[in-house]
Amino acid sequence: MSDHHAQVLKRLLTTASKEYPFPIPPRVEVPRADRLKLTNWANMLPVYRSMLRFLWNGMRPFFTAVYALLGYFVCESGSRTQYSLYTLGAISFTGIIYDPFMLHFLSDGRFGLACSVEPKIYGASNSRNKVIMTKLQKFVGYVPTPYAFSGDWLTLLPFLWFKGSKGARVNYERYWIKVPEAIAPDGNDGPLRGWSKLHRTNDEKEEAVALDIAFPPSGTDPTKPLLLILHGLNGGSTEPYVLDLVRRANAANMTAVVLIARGLSKTPLQGEEFFTGARTSDVGVAVYALHKIFSNKAMVLNKMNYNTNIMLVGFS
Repeated sequence: MSDHHAQVLKRLLTTASKEYPFPIPPRVEVPRADRLKLTNWANMLPVYRSMLRFLWNGMRPFFTAVYALLGYFVCESGSRTQYSLYTLGAISFTGIIYDPFMLHFLSDGRFGLACSVEPKIYGASNSRNKVIMTKLQKFVGYVPTPYAFSGDWLTLLPFLWFKGSKGARVNYERYWIKVPEAIAPDGNDGPLRGWSKLHRTNDEKEEAVALDIAFPPSGTDPTKPLLLILHGLNGGSTEPYVLDLVRRANAANMTAVVLIARGLSKTPLQGEEFFTGARTSDVGVAVYALHKIFSNKAMVLNKMNYNTNIMLVGFS
């Protein structure tokens, strides 16, 4: 074990804790009569609607091509069926035109389509940000997988194709950090509420979130960045796409940390403030704690979730 890794482990024990820092709340058994019934049509209707919306959004380009080709090759000229297929094709194509994600995908963010912001790195002009922007600049030209043309497919394909069971076992070490209860949604000071006394009240209740840390075999490398992974809405550190990323990070001699969103992956809660993307204070506390533990090294935030606008990639 290197001296640097030993110092990291020492700071871990003073900044975080190996044990859950509060009494484990008793398990509450919900009466059978109050449980959500999956056989109830009203309860399942939102699920069915989401499935249909996904099929429509994800297959819209395919439907457009099929309707147009059928109308051209299969039907007789001027037939009612042909006009109907052309109409369906036009409706599908219209949906593509007004889909911001598809427009951005087709235009690569050019011409002001779907987004009037030029794809580049933005930030206040200071020496620290200039260093960060220079490092991030290499990601600006990133082109996503061509056939993953929507947020739906970008979410679904990793679930289908990434094999978390393949490869070496990921050995996590779990640590807990205290976070403010922080009733959501928070404001611009959200990331500061957890650790800055100027942005929180003295009588605010506390919760705890877990950090699952995977060190590379040789220990923490001070020359490599730290990867902080924010999993999806119903995920955790054992999701296949998370395991795939952690293995690749460790293989590159990078330390990977998975922040378990509060209350998810069977982690306990003290109160009723469950996870929500409208709360940023938990991430703020995690970044602050990791800075103390890993001595202010460069940190990459990676958000892995369904078509959201929370946080994709950044340096702290």
